[in-house]
Amino acid sequence: MQAMVRGGLGFLLMLGSCGPKVPDPYSEEYEIHLVRIEPQSEQVFLNQKLLFVFDKPLDPESVTERTLRILSSDGSPVPGKRVVRGSVVEFIPIPPLDPDLDDGSFRPGERYRLWMAHYPKPLAIYGSKGELLIDVPEKTWRAVDPKKLPEDYSSPLLPHSPLGPFVLLPPPEFVLEGGEPVLRLRFNHSLYPPSVRPSAFRILSRSGLVREIPIAKTRILPRAGPGGFGSTLEISPAWDLEPGLYRLFLLPGIRGVQDDRLQPLKIWEIQTGSGLPKLRDLSREGAWVEFLVDKKIPPKIYHDFSAARPGLRSLSELKGTHWDPEGTLQWGPGGLFLPDLHWEHFQSLGELKIDKTQILKAGERLPGSARVLPGGGKPWDFDRIVLGPEARLVLCLERDAPTVLRVAGRMDLAGRIQVLLPRGLELPELGARETVVGDPHPSWPARGGQLRCYVGGWLRARGPIEVEMDGEEGSKGEATKGTLGFLWVRGPAEATEAFRSRLQVWVQPPIAGPPSLRPSPPQLPGSWVAISPWLAIPTSLDRNGKASQKSLKGILVGIPMERRDLSFLLQLRGGGGELGEWRPPGGLSGLGAASYIRLAVLWTGGVVTPDPLMRDFGIR
Repeated sequence: MQAMVRGGLGFLLMLGSCGPKVPDPYSEEYEIHLVRIEPQSEQVFLNQKLLFVFDKPLDPESVTERTLRILSSDGSPVPGKRVVRGSVVEFIPIPPLDPDLDDGSFRPGERYRLWMAHYPKPLAIYGSKGELLIDVPEKTWRAVDPKKLPEDYSSPLLPHSPLGPFVLLPPPEFVLEGGEPVLRLRFNHSLYPPSVRPSAFRILSRSGLVREIPIAKTRILPRAGPGGFGSTLEISPAWDLEPGLYRLFLLPGIRGVQDDRLQPLKIWEIQTGSGLPKLRDLSREGAWVEFLVDKKIPPKIYHDFSAARPGLRSLSELKGTHWDPEGTLQWGPGGLFLPDLHWEHFQSLGELKIDKTQILKAGERLPGSARVLPGGGKPWDFDRIVLGPEARLVLCLERDAPTVLRVAGRMDLAGRIQVLLPRGLELPELGARETVVGDPHPSWPARGGQLRCYVGGWLRARGPIEVEMDGEEGSKGEATKGTLGFLWVRGPAEATEAFRSRLQVWVQPPIAGPPSLRPSPPQLPGSWVAISPWLAIPTSLDRNGKASQKSLKGILVGIPMERRDLSFLLQLRGGGGELGEWRPPGGLSGLGAASYIRLAVLWTGGVVTPDPLMRDFGIR
């Protein structure tokens, strides 16, 4: 029997030796490397895609906006699309469409750098077989500045249109876009944005007395047209258009419309009755198209979402609103989104509101509750934390694991926090002394005596965070110098001079796109707010050329009709910077000399969803 057992073991060992070789996780075989970056030069066109080539195929799911980023000089990630094809990754930026070329992913003259998450970060890029990305070389670029083009560059944009003549396609359309009259033109090539300023066009009234109509704005649509991305143009008049016939003129040559190869518009394709195209040379005389307006339509302010940015930069912007939000929503691209806290298995302990003294320690009950605070590095989750002016919160840190606080809403610290460090532990020197904007996933190694605090809403810190060594028989002693941990804040974050801490403060930059849902995401408490940028109020001109703003009557917001969880306020600003009061939309009488207007949006908390709350808005 013993012989049979030995024989069976020998057979199993032989089978094991015939299997595939398991790679050593510490060998180069289990690593993946970034071997080439394009462009290799220091310059990058404003619409140029970036190419990253690895020596092995990647797991596409590991390449996200959180693991591959192009960071601007202030540490904020730029929006863009990531495409994985085997061992190659493409970062496709949003191309600029504004005539000033400053609304795309890459801004003229700005410097950018590559950031990739790699080992030992828990959320990192890895190979299709689990290979680890150990290191990433440093790489920076400077976006081409149209005002300082290198000698070998004729344009700040990389042309994508095919070779051949640049053609205006039929039929031009006069349409109402969200209640705003626009003339829509389509071309067979992508447009060069600086060439489609209002000065490249003229509108003349053909009904009664011939007169010129000022053009308020031109806009290249941010979508693919018949000639590819950015080949459709909308032109908006500045006047209150009276019913009648109008004619739009396009200037010829280099004074007029050009494609992304800097070719002027030379040919207009006209559809004939036989169905065959007829080409007309525009190089000298230009082109015109007539359109009819059958009713009077006032001008309108329109704003869409072209880049990711914070929905609120400072709590002082809410002065006079009577709103008390937990934190900020996030503009674009593509809409107004809920915050993405990227937290899994959030189990709220409710609100922690302290007016006197309260002690929190792993393994003990939360005061006033039957819930026990977990230990072993498991997070303590709260909806919000509010400390009154006389409050003292005592945090007893664990010796063998970090203490993790996750706050879905705001953290308002008017009192002080006293942190008791286990006796004998020393604090390492990590991070920087100043607030850091950048990596939203601090990758410091977890250790005992470390405080890791995440705040999904805003932070208002007016009291100190003190660190003391937990001594014998209840005596306390001053802790050694070093970094206690980090304080990760989605923002905004505001602190007075009274705020002192040994925590590294991180402020997360906005991330492009909708939130990605995870198991048991936190339900956002309270309400969340966003404020739009200042938008210029269009000046309406009457027939005598006199300026008037009386046509601006109310608000029209592009949101689903079934939404009832959004509230709105409007604020006016004069040309000299004087601010008006926040007021509800619906009646905007007494605009006076106001030159700018902005919109505030309030969302009532609930379950996080990936759908945008609203996609754009217009005020008219």
